[in-house]
Order: sequence, then structure tokens, then C-alpha cells
Amino acid sequence: EIDGLAIRPSNKELYGVLSNASGSTLYRMSRQYGDALFNRNITIPNMRAITFSLNGDTLYAGTTNGRLYRINLATGDTTYIGTAVGKVYSGFAISPTSNQLWASVRPPLTGRDSIFIVNRATGAVTPVGRTGLAIITPYIAFNKQGNLFALIGSGAQTNTLYSLDTLTATGTLVGSTNVTGLLAIALRTDSAGTVSVD
Repeated sequence: EIDGLAIRPSNKELYGVLSNASGSTLYRMSRQYGDALFNRNITIPNMRAITFSLNGDTLYAGTTNGRLYRINLATGDTTYIGTAVGKVYSGFAISPTSNQLWASVRPPLTGRDSIFIVNRATGAVTPVGRTGLAIITPYIAFNKQGNLFALIGSGAQTNTLYSLDTLTATGTLVGSTNVTGLLAIALRTDSAGTVSVD
């Protein structure tokens, strides 16, 4: 079960993370076939949200206890940045227009549809708003134009794709995926427009 996805801008490779209470494993993923090729083990437990910096050299990772890390993909070195107390990170995305780190969360009871901006220097969060759907937003992704998209739904719910307003986080339905159990989405930010969602 891949918990998070991110596309490395420098080489267009898709990466996925599998995580548990003892650590995390990073994989290179085949967009065409879904195969997972081992990349490296990372000593950060419960790492779910991942995204690359715009130049593709740095991986940012968030955990289910609100911890933010910076990872050097070439060496595997990790740097702890800070903790957003009470946040259960689910998805990360960096805006190609503002260079800000955005996050979705999956708390157990309330605020499941909350969207935040995360300070990459301190780990502090600033609320943007809510999707207005009151259900879990497992993952978010930006396209090249800076439009924010969200995967909505979890468990037995049929996942749907929404466009989110970057001022309020309010969601507008794009369409249904017609499947359940999706945990992550990824969009390339170097193409002229969104032609597909993996």
C-alpha cells in the first residue's frame, strides 16, 4: 500500500512511500505498470505526505504526528524541521507559482477537510480553509498553472477528484474516479496542462 506519491521535477520520475511505525521505504514507481522499485529505507516512521522541491533535489516529508522533514534524495540524509502539534499529515504539494508547501490532513474526528500552508523553515502551519465536504482529503497536487486538485474520500467511499480554491480551499467537483481505496495522486508541473491523473 503506497501512502504517498510525488513526481521529481528534475527527471519526471514518480516516487512512492510505504510507511509504518518503525520506518519508511521510498520506491520509484512505474506510471505505466504500477511496479515499485526499491530506492532506499528512511528512518522516519509514519511518513505519509511527500513532495519534491521545484528543482527536484529535495524531498519534503510529513508524518502522521505533524513532523516535517527535509530529505536529501542523493544521500538519504534527513533533517528534522519542526512539528505542527495535532496535525496528521496526509498529503503534500508545492505550488509552482508561489513555491509554498501545502498540506492536507486526516484527523480522526474533526477538521478532516482542512487545508494548510506549511512553513518549510519552521514546520508551523497556517490554515487556508476547508473543502466544505467534511470528509477526508487523502492527497493534494498542483498543476503547472498553480491550480490545486484534491483526492477526496477514504475507505469504502468512492474517491472523487476536486479542484480547490487556493484562497478558501473550497472544493469544486471535477469528477469521480469510480474506484475506492485511493490514497494519493500526483501531477506533473512541467506540462502545458493536466492531461491525466496518476
